[in-house]
Amino acid sequence: MKKSEEYLDRLKEEAEDLSDKLGKINKFIESSQDFTSLDTLDQQLIKEQRQAMIEYLRILVKRLALGHIQLLPPTWP
Repeated sequence: MKKSEEYLDRLKEEAEDLSDKLGKINKFIESSQDFTSLDTLDQQLIKEQRQAMIEYLRILVKRLALGHIQLLPPTWP
């Protein structure tokens, strides 16, 4: 396997892991009584974390596209 293929494999794995984590944080925010029981600041910080994760995933997907690799559609909104 070429170095470029190894790099793209690692990048794809990272994006898939992040997508899974993003799905979990979305589920927590949208359907968890635990989330609504948090104080307002904690809720806001978790939402900011989700936005950062979304942006990071978008960047990873763009980088993968440069290597002609496409991820399956994510399971998060």
